[in-house]
Amino acid sequence: MSSNHSDKESAGKSIPNWLLFLFFGAVVWGAVYGIFMHGFLGYSQSSAYRDSTGQSFAVAFIPEKPERNAASIANGEASASTNCGACHGGPALTGSIGPNLTDDTWLHAQGQMTETRLAELIMKGILPADAKTEKGKQGGMPPRGTLGSDRQVWEVIYYLSSKNRSIRQDATP
Repeated sequence: MSSNHSDKESAGKSIPNWLLFLFFGAVVWGAVYGIFMHGFLGYSQSSAYRDSTGQSFAVAFIPEKPERNAASIANGEASASTNCGACHGGPALTGSIGPNLTDDTWLHAQGQMTETRLAELIMKGILPADAKTEKGKQGGMPPRGTLGSDRQVWEVIYYLSSKNRSIRQDATP
């Protein structure tokens, strides 16, 4: 009698065939889709991202870093006074909306400022929410400030590091 009872329990708990068909169909379909898309077409997350953003190919980026010499430092001085002076206190770069670039206080560096860290800050820019200012003014800087090329950025950095000894010269052309 107990064997009849267990047969009734197992008969009531069987999985319907249509549900098994859907489950295994989804598994087979997923495997076929994965093999086709990733195996035959080479589709990946990075290619999906490029397609969604409209970038059909990746562009290699090699920063142009000029040689450190008197000409590049002079070009940096000219670029700094015309491009950086508006926010950093005129040709003297003693601070206004942006911080003073001539003293040894660096608001966006942990410890000593280096040329490569300064390049990173200038290239990426500083969001207004992340901007720290000396005089409580809200600042921020767009990527590259108003400098047009990587070459100009590095020339300004060479100029700043030649005038401000608190910037460690670690960049090599």
